[in-house]
Amino acid sequence: MRFHIPLLLLTLFATTPTVVLAADCEDWDDNMAPFLKYHQNMIWSVRQRMCGDGECGSDLECTLTAYSKDGNVRIYRKDVQHDFQYCWDATANIITQCSRNWWKTGSWQLGDEFYQIRVSPTYEFKRRESGVQNMIVRGKGVGS
Repeated sequence: MRFHIPLLLLTLFATTPTVVLAADCEDWDDNMAPFLKYHQNMIWSVRQRMCGDGECGSDLECTLTAYSKDGNVRIYRKDVQHDFQYCWDATANIITQCSRNWWKTGSWQLGDEFYQIRVSPTYEFKRRESGVQNMIVRGKGVGS
């Protein structure tokens, strides 16, 4: 019996369910550009604290917010079920698909597992477009 590898692979992938990590983006604002220019690292830093540094511990639900005088970045997670791998993937997708494209809010959900990032520049920052300010991160896991 002779197998055609490309046909076999195509059949395998066509019948295998896949998970597409696409973020839902909301609240587009062209005034986000200056905030993101100065605060992109702030967004990635809060992601690191949510998914990697254990600030939320093993809490299934947690919110972390980074504050600066120019605005804030809030990341929320609920019902982590996949050893935090989805945390890394989902938040990266939200940042690259939503935040970098001037959407204030991005979310990602698979089943009950949910992630959301909200970027909120202050009104004053929108007018001032100043440089980076020190950030303060605060958060508390639900049930801690």
